Amino acid sequence: MKKRRRSDVEANKHDVSNALRVTADEANFGANTSQPFASQEEDEENSHLPSFVLDSILKVFSTHCTPNYSLPWQMRKQEYSTSSGFVIEGNRILTNAHSVENFTVVRVKKRGSAEKMTARVVAVGDECDIALLTVDDPAFFKDVHPLPLGSLPQLQDRVTVVGYPIGGESISVTEGVVSRIEIQQYAHGATELLSVQIDAAINPGNSGGPALNARLECIGIAFQSLSAREAENVGYVIPTPVVNHFLADVQRNGRYTGFCSAGIDWQALENSALRRFLGMELSETGVFLRRIHPLSGATTVLQKNDVLLEFDGNRIGNDGTVQFRKNERINFNFLVKEKYVGDECELRILRGKTRLNVRYKLDESSSSQLVPVHEKRRQPEYLVVAGLVFVVLTEPYLRSEYGERFEFEAPVKLLNKLMHGEKRFPNEQVVILSHVIHHEITTGYQSLNNLQLMRFNDVEIRNLAHLAELVSKFDGTFMRFHLDYEELVVVETETARNFIAEILTQHCIPSDRSIRREEEVSEVDQISMAQVRRIAEQGELAGERSDESQLLQKGPSELEKQEHEEEELERSSPGRRPPRRGRRSVLNRDKCELTE
Repeated sequence: MKKRRRSDVEANKHDVSNALRVTADEANFGANTSQPFASQEEDEENSHLPSFVLDSILKVFSTHCTPNYSLPWQMRKQEYSTSSGFVIEGNRILTNAHSVENFTVVRVKKRGSAEKMTARVVAVGDECDIALLTVDDPAFFKDVHPLPLGSLPQLQDRVTVVGYPIGGESISVTEGVVSRIEIQQYAHGATELLSVQIDAAINPGNSGGPALNARLECIGIAFQSLSAREAENVGYVIPTPVVNHFLADVQRNGRYTGFCSAGIDWQALENSALRRFLGMELSETGVFLRRIHPLSGATTVLQKNDVLLEFDGNRIGNDGTVQFRKNERINFNFLVKEKYVGDECELRILRGKTRLNVRYKLDESSSSQLVPVHEKRRQPEYLVVAGLVFVVLTEPYLRSEYGERFEFEAPVKLLNKLMHGEKRFPNEQVVILSHVIHHEITTGYQSLNNLQLMRFNDVEIRNLAHLAELVSKFDGTFMRFHLDYEELVVVETETARNFIAEILTQHCIPSDRSIRREEEVSEVDQISMAQVRRIAEQGELAGERSDESQLLQKGPSELEKQEHEEEELERSSPGRRPPRRGRRSVLNRDKCELTE
């Protein structure tokens, strides 16, 4: 059943505010002034975590500048946040993606140091909520021991979470046990990946901090928790298999490419009558393929109504799970997420009465996603035509328009696109009339807002770049914009072009559009365009224009800030960035049921 629910998790900047540990030096200070301070060796003997471990954990200071999605030619007032990070091998620093979201400046500080060093963001994985940083000055890493990455823990293993939470400025340590290991929804990335649940609280400020096992190895990155309204002391860490996948992806491709999707929607086969109807033998188990994503490589070998019996030699249960570890089962989507974009998978299927072995290449999980969860451009795309403001529908836009509760406030038709929409062809976008700037030529239209543009002069709109081209080349008397709910907007072409400069000047809009041209796209976009051209040559998109309209654009590398602003942030917890929520609906359609 294709269904969306609210996620139970919140994309907070997490920390642990209780069980604050002190060093032996701090404990002895003032207790007996006649006694000398304890030595470092004594400190490490008396401390659960040695100093060299604590010294590898950093405090991360980020300046964020978020676009104003409702007025996409503007930026919002900059915000500040603090979070945690830690050093790993190769002078690299790991933290959360949401800790550096829309960053302009990222700085890091070591324990016991007063100096903040500018960090460079190397790669960001929004899906897995991981960011990779470094400091270009090698002296920063002198005498810092990188944390080793350990293996996936077992249930009931003790873990120690370390970071820089709100409520204080020094490092904070808390302990808990592993209470659950399964596929969970990542609030920031809006996808489902392997997650480790622990019973230690994870609160704002602790995001990006490591979770350590008894051998002082990092077994995961703290990143989210259940809402306090739902439960207490239920936190989640990103386990090392996901972390290693992210690091290997960046290493082998030079950039983050993402996690894979099998490109299918499936239904559990726990009903015996349904299994008999499909011709399955008593010994066979699997899942029913109810839909194949139109842009997936699966379309070449799979068909609707196939039964998926095995994935890469792993037998799939009727509930969609595979054997994980001893006495443990896990959703078979875990096997998909272990692979890299472009890898092949081998499936055994039942089609009618025939059993087949098929292979195909896996695509990136968001490749068929119609409404993006994250805006990859520093400035969102927009087009102004005679005071009509057109934008691309994204989740950040809905949040900007309707607030954090946009899932309850936004129009149902737009939410349906967000929750269930899938691309029919590469580069498809949902173009909406955001609002109408009131001018004499738009009189009577000023109340229209947030309506999907269906057609321009009876031509179906493919994406915003397509609309901009149609408008620029149109030489007729009237431009007709056909909107959802059968709304019609008509403006005179010559009048619209004569008044556009005046409208832009009156409202301080620097340009009538922000649309990326093909020659300006990034490497990722070039790959997508090459695919579009190949499909077009095969006649599947004959005569239709396909332009890449999303991009990856880096923000300014540095933005000088006054030191007192950061110091004020450190002194006042109310000044911290408020907790962020990620998407609460599943975008990965490989599953038919959500894991609560």
